[in-house]
Parts: sequence; structure tokens; C-alpha cells
Amino acid sequence: MLTLNVNIIIRDENGICENSSKTFQISPEEEINSLVKQISTEEGKNVKLLFAGKLLNKHKRLIDYHLASSTKITAIVTNDVEDFEIISKESCNIEKSSQSLVKLFFAYCKKCDIVRMVSDPSNWNDLKKRFELYCFTCNDQKEANFYFKCQYCTNEAVGLKDYILNTKDKLCVICENNTNEVISLSCNDVICNFCFWAYIEDISERFGFVYRKEYGFTIACPIQGCNGCIEDVHMFYMLGNDVYKKYQKIATERFIAMQENTVFCPYPDCGDAFTAEEKEFIIQEGEEYGVPATIKCPSCNRTFCMSCSEIIGCVCFDNKYQDKKSRDVIEKICKKCPHCGAKTEKNEGCNALKCLICSTKWCWICETFFTEECRENHWFI
Repeated sequence: MLTLNVNIIIRDENGICENSSKTFQISPEEEINSLVKQISTEEGKNVKLLFAGKLLNKHKRLIDYHLASSTKITAIVTNDVEDFEIISKESCNIEKSSQSLVKLFFAYCKKCDIVRMVSDPSNWNDLKKRFELYCFTCNDQKEANFYFKCQYCTNEAVGLKDYILNTKDKLCVICENNTNEVISLSCNDVICNFCFWAYIEDISERFGFVYRKEYGFTIACPIQGCNGCIEDVHMFYMLGNDVYKKYQKIATERFIAMQENTVFCPYPDCGDAFTAEEKEFIIQEGEEYGVPATIKCPSCNRTFCMSCSEIIGCVCFDNKYQDKKSRDVIEKICKKCPHCGAKTEKNEGCNALKCLICSTKWCWICETFFTEECRENHWFI
């Protein structure tokens, strides 16, 4: 039978710890009461167990609390034990109900590379607050912060706010199935795990993420015309560490590319993107004096022309008038994305375009964000 070594810190009713912590063996399937009896046998007193400021229910199994082997539990030994509970601030209203279910949270452990389930605190708002706890070590009230920890490797984990239990029995917007666990979007629509994996992998392959100012590059709701999205980009950890790092890299590059003064180093072994506050001034000065508008890359310290991005043999000032003619043609055949300003040429197809830089869907005719009115009036003309 599988057993778990549980570390117990034994204290008297005044919080004094006379001995160091002791280790007791118990099966994860056994009730907490079995552990209480083991401690009572050695100490010869009544025992109550506390963890995170709460009394453990004697009739629950150890596995129900999802405790890791490195977790330490406090045992209060006395003839008359009062229940200890969290002393909360006035602003923190915690519902104390014996009938309330244990709230479940999902967290992503970077080391295990998988989603694990942990329990407590009671809701997501608790994670944003601090609670006062009575410290048995220094006999003082201390503030405690909550954080997630993987119960398998005990590493600190990332909480997934949008990964929830489907308590309202909502249907997945993709397959219309009702599953126990779902991913919630800002529009309150939900996606089941299976569909979310397929959806996010497809989005990642073609980098079909949409840019939202509040969240950065994220995933839009699959429903056509819905403005909902994934609010917590940590959900993309579900793709795995390697793919998540790739997402971060591309998202950073796309964001930088959207900025007005962004410059890309043309050297193949560098390719770094950086911001040049005087970009337009340097280009104008080069045109005025008939010299290349050179700039030095801060990463590789090599110089190149900012006007034409040529490494050597820059002739952009010699071709000033030819370039102007080319720019005039570009101005006639291209239109700017209403979100990031990227110039776009339309060869064929409908008038609904998707920007390759920021993924914004916009109308070629109106030159604004694509709407239902655009679809009805001039989707195809």
C-alpha cells in the first residue's frame, strides 16, 4: 500500500513547540482521523490538526486536501481545543459554511509541464488580498500571501484564472458539448479542453493571435463577430514551455513592429528590433545632405542605412526621385491597417482583410474595422 510521510509540528494550546517536527506514515486514502489517532497515541492528549489557518476535517481523506509530502501540518495538543480560524480584515468577507464545496483551482507547473489541480483559497479574489494569520512561532499576527504550488514537484506554479469548473453547465461554443472543465472567455462563452487544444494549436501555427491593448496578443472568441477573448495569456502555457517561449518571442516582435519608431537590424545574424526616437529626423537629414541615413544597431554595433536597410553600397539618395515615384505607386495601390498602420495591397478576394502584423480584421472599402454593415453592403463588389 502506498504511504505518505507527513511532517507534523506539535504545539501546545499556547502555541509553544517543545519538540521538533515529527514524521508520521499514513496512506493517502486514509481519513485524517487515523493520523489524529497516531499522534494521540504518542502524545496522550486530544489532538486537532490545522493547515493554512483551518482545522482539517477528521472524516476527510488525506488525498482530499491534495497535500504534498513536503507539506507541514500543525497539531494542537490540549485537553480542550477551540477551533482556530483565519482572522480576516474587515474588507475580506469569507463565507463560512460547512456545506460549501471545496473550491478548485487549476495551475500550470513549469517543471512538470502539465496542468495540476490544487485547492484553497476559497475564490480568485482571495489571491489579490492579504489575510492576517496568527503565527505560532513568534506569537504575533502576520500577513500571508497565497500562491500556487505543484503538489507533485512542489515548485511554485502559475494560476490559470480562465481554467474553471463548468458549474453552470455551459456548452462549448465549438463542439456544443457539456464538459466538467472549460476555458472561460471574457464574453462568458466557454470552450472545452479538447477544442481549446485544437484551436490554440491552429492559432499558434499561423500566429493568428489578435492584439488587445489590455492583454497583449491573445486568442479571440471563435464566434464570428464576438469581441470576447482569453484575458489571461498564461493559458498559452498549455501549449508547453517551448511553444510558449516561441509565442512570447513572436508576440514581442509583432508588438515592437507596431510601434512608430521601430527599426529592424538587416544583418542576418542579428535581426534585432529596437526603437529609434529620432528615426524620421535622421532620414530627413540624410535626404537633405545627400548622404545615407545611417544608424548603429545597439545589439551588434554595426551600421546600416535606415532609409533602405542596405548594409553596404547604399544608393538610396542617388535614387531619390525614382524612389519617390515608387512611393507614389505604393500610395495608390496600398491602404493602411486602421489599427497598426501597416501598408497593405489587395490583389483579389473579398473586401474583408486581416492585417499580417496585428491580425486586425478591417474593411478595404471603409478603411476601418470590419463590421456587419460592411458584410451586408460591400463584402463582395
